[in-house]
Amino acid sequence: MDNPIALKNYRDPQFSIPGMSASDVNFSSAGTQLAPRVQTLSRLQWYGQENELLMNQVNVDNYVYGMRGGIGIQMNHAMYRNGGVHVADVALTYSPKISISNTISFEPSIRFKMGNKSLNQEPHD
Repeated sequence: MDNPIALKNYRDPQFSIPGMSASDVNFSSAGTQLAPRVQTLSRLQWYGQENELLMNQVNVDNYVYGMRGGIGIQMNHAMYRNGGVHVADVALTYSPKISISNTISFEPSIRFKMGNKSLNQEPHD
């Protein structure tokens, strides 16, 4: 438990999945680096069209030695249809890093996510 092998073998992942970050793909990636990690993502799609999408995301995670695991927070905001639909949410993740042997680790994760979706009934240009 004292020396998680995951912190020695894990690399910082890079994905080319539109609108997704490492914490969306694998919740256990929280705390897999020795230093705090900050990731941002912005996406503007169908600019000037009726179904325009603007999305922003911020991810912060770090390994916490006292908890023997990683803690992460993810904040999202999206706006669809020129402000007709707003989506905002925040997710908290905990992923313990458990060494089974010198080469094998077990990294479960638990995530709590909550948010809000609101509709604007006003017509937009």
